[in-house]
Amino acid sequence: MCNPSKMHLAINLNEVKLKSINQKFIRAKYTKKFTLSTEYKLFKDLLFYHVIRPSELIKPPYFIHIFMKTYLDIDNPIKPIQDVLQGIAIENDNRVDRLYLDRIRAKRGAFSYLKVYVGTLSDFEQFTDFKTMGRVYED
Repeated sequence: MCNPSKMHLAINLNEVKLKSINQKFIRAKYTKKFTLSTEYKLFKDLLFYHVIRPSELIKPPYFIHIFMKTYLDIDNPIKPIQDVLQGIAIENDNRVDRLYLDRIRAKRGAFSYLKVYVGTLSDFEQFTDFKTMGRVYED
């Protein structure tokens, strides 16, 4: 079974309204260049202000576990989470070798929560009991 004490709790958002960020880029009206959408920037800012910094950067290769309760698509938060962790908890998101997502479905408009744990790939070796994973991480 995974030992959460070995993993760093990097993001812990409770009772928030997560927004869909399906459209990462938009085309600027006048310049016709692609730019990050407002929704993506706002979600990334929300994550940035809630990152729990470790005492030092975690050493690669990385294992990230995302546990969320939301109505959003399961893949929606992956890239902004990795972008925000880069330079704060991990050196570079291109060194993430394992990424697990667990989602509990919520009704549209209901409050969501998001927890992100970061560890080394050696922490993944202890990550064997998938059925109890949610109970292990829930407070």
